[in-house]
Amino acid sequence: MKKYKNLKRLNSQELQNPSEKHNEKLKTILIIAGLVVFAVVSVYALFAFIMKAAHRDPGYYRLEAEKNDEAPLYAGNFAFEHYFEGESIEIKYAVDACSQKYSGLLARIFKLTDAKNLYDGCKNIAYINAHPGEEVEIEKELFSILSSAAELTARGEFNMLAGALQSTWSDIIYSNAPQEFDPMLNEVQKNRIAAAVKCAGDPNFFKFEIVDEASRRVRLSVSEQGAAFMRENDFEPLVLDLGFLRDAFIIDTVCALMEAEGYDNGYMSSVNGASRALKSMGEGHEYVAYGMADGEAAQAYSMPMLPSSSCCALRAFGMEGELGYYGISAEGGELLRHPNISLETGEVSDTALSACAYSSGGTAVEACLAAHSLMSAKSPAELEAALSEGGSMLRAFILKSEPMSIHASAGHENVLKCLNGFKLSER
Repeated sequence: MKKYKNLKRLNSQELQNPSEKHNEKLKTILIIAGLVVFAVVSVYALFAFIMKAAHRDPGYYRLEAEKNDEAPLYAGNFAFEHYFEGESIEIKYAVDACSQKYSGLLARIFKLTDAKNLYDGCKNIAYINAHPGEEVEIEKELFSILSSAAELTARGEFNMLAGALQSTWSDIIYSNAPQEFDPMLNEVQKNRIAAAVKCAGDPNFFKFEIVDEASRRVRLSVSEQGAAFMRENDFEPLVLDLGFLRDAFIIDTVCALMEAEGYDNGYMSSVNGASRALKSMGEGHEYVAYGMADGEAAQAYSMPMLPSSSCCALRAFGMEGELGYYGISAEGGELLRHPNISLETGEVSDTALSACAYSSGGTAVEACLAAHSLMSAKSPAELEAALSEGGSMLRAFILKSEPMSIHASAGHENVLKCLNGFKLSER
């Protein structure tokens, strides 16, 4: 048999007949075409998803305040929501513009009302505290706020000179172990609170004056006796302080400034309980007050968020994840500790589990003052008496001893709506 040398071995493609080769090429083309189609569809789907996510329908939008390195926490306590309409792209630009305006105004008013921290180029409350005896020319918004605080102080409804007391209690309640520093158990802190009360109540220690309205010049005077007392008790140079009214003053001021810029259909609120609706607020939103059901914080009742209305809802218990609110064991049971300290006595009442004041046309400051007076009541009888002072303002509270019953001033039954099993108490 003849041997064949150097014969080339055929590969699989060479063994295919022409029709098989054609089918193989067609298969390759189809695979490539399929991949191209898949890629196009994927890109289109991604584009459609992005467009859908970016689409804006008419409605209320909660604005995100811009970051501010100088005051990184300035927006943490506040929320602002506003209504926008138009085409999707128009709404997007309008939301961005409104967010920018809101961020700038909030940051400025936040800095002006800061009693502890100084900022470059800002003559705020902390600046006044740091320059006792000097005449300080301040911005018109801060001048308006301090003028109002001075009037409230003169009427005995507030004390703008209780900075040491409010700072001392704040340091306790927001510490990592507040029970250890509670004045009921800690003699040092008990004496410190007593000294802070004296600081706030002695008329010979401090004096706030409006020197000249036209030039917006004010002066904080600290006597030698007051300065010595502050040093002896190691108090910070903190006299002027808006305390529990600060959020309400910020809300009233920022809302007025936003309305002046044409943004008047929305509302602003604080996690500390103060809220206010703008003058063209639409329907559908409500203010909500909290109580406790089965040991958990729960919405107890709501009130309509009417145009130019305001509300303040305070409580003696912390929400989930919130720092500072705590209980302490006593002979009569657990005492609730909360930020709403009496500026006259330094005491914290736990008679009211929560309290609320609602006005259809008043300011957030007025609502906050009314709610705070309820939280400061020392007995159920005091709370009941306060309801008769309601006037056009709705006052409501929940007693610690009756956690599912809501007590409210008369004539507001149709305004207040009970929630989650809470009931309006018969009077």
